Amino acid sequence: MRALGPQQQEVLDQMQLSLQRRIDRLFFVLFIAQWLLLTFTAAWVSPLTWNGAESSLHPHLVLAFSIGGVICLLTGLVVRRPRYPQLNMYIVATCQMIFSGLVIHVSGGRIESHFHVFGSLAFLSSYRSTKVLVWATVLTLLNHLVGGAYWPSLVYGTTAASAWRALEHGAWVLFEDTFLFYSIRNSVREMTSIAISQTALKESFGQMQSQEKERSLQLSESRLKLVEQEQALVNAGRMTALGEMAGGIAHEINNPLAVIIATTEVLQKELEEKRTISPEELRESLLVIDRTSLRIARIIKGLRNVSRDSTNEDLVDCKFQTVLEEVLGMCEKKFLLHDIKFEVLDERKDRDFLLRMARVQMAQVLVNLLNNAFDAVVDLPEKWIRIRLTDQGGDVRVEVRDSGVPI
Repeated sequence: MRALGPQQQEVLDQMQLSLQRRIDRLFFVLFIAQWLLLTFTAAWVSPLTWNGAESSLHPHLVLAFSIGGVICLLTGLVVRRPRYPQLNMYIVATCQMIFSGLVIHVSGGRIESHFHVFGSLAFLSSYRSTKVLVWATVLTLLNHLVGGAYWPSLVYGTTAASAWRALEHGAWVLFEDTFLFYSIRNSVREMTSIAISQTALKESFGQMQSQEKERSLQLSESRLKLVEQEQALVNAGRMTALGEMAGGIAHEINNPLAVIIATTEVLQKELEEKRTISPEELRESLLVIDRTSLRIARIIKGLRNVSRDSTNEDLVDCKFQTVLEEVLGMCEKKFLLHDIKFEVLDERKDRDFLLRMARVQMAQVLVNLLNNAFDAVVDLPEKWIRIRLTDQGGDVRVEVRDSGVPI
């Protein structure tokens, strides 16, 4: 038999332990059945013994009931508390061979009762242990040798028996053992083969799990890279859109700056010539500078919001009109420079309604939509872009239409 590895030996030991516990429970049931059957038989055949006119329980009935009950109690304790599995097998084997001797004794040594020994050995071979079978065989031989020498009537049903008769019975027992040993050997080989197969399957399953973990890790890394690439593409698209708007934004900022510079030059010139400026003129000039400065600030604020990283942006409550005005402040001038007619149709009933949104992402979406519309109509003879806002439940429906050719 091939040598087993630690894991294979562990699996084989577990299989043998599981088998032994099942056989222990089977023998416990068998002991109860034998006890009841033997007690019933003794009570049926010869319940009483007579001494003249006096009667008493027959010794066979007393022995069947008492010894059989003790054996059942002992095996019950062994089965319920299997602290020493190897020792339990020998206890069960000893009790079973005692029961065989008890059956032979109660039957008065009838030859038919000796077949109980062969049945007991066959049942004990279920443990698949040659040592247990050898132990049971030794107990049988000792019973026939000692019992035949001192109490031949209890073993053979005769007043005298030679040692050769015990050897004859022992030979028949050894004859049966030959086949039982062969059967045990084949059964152990099968269990060993099963243990090897189970260990191989367990190792294969472990390798599959390791490979699955590696693949899952690789897949997670690939997904992470894909998300990063998608985010990079989004950022690149956002910067492209900002680049396309750069000309319009520069023109949009230059005009207010020119107004501020011109107003400042006028004030300086009047100061140089008159050295005094009326409060009304100063107030009007400051209002012009203030309005144009606010316009520049609004454009820069919209540009900053659109260009900001929105990867981990939180949801906030804000007016959709505010986001739309920031985006239009960056796009309107570009549309005017290319003679594109642009209009916003706001059909909402409540324009101050707050919406929960990712503000920067919403602005980026609007910029992309308007840029796509710009690209679709910039070379057409009829150029127009229209934004339509309508109520839809608790949300706002935004439609961006243009005069371009449908896809």
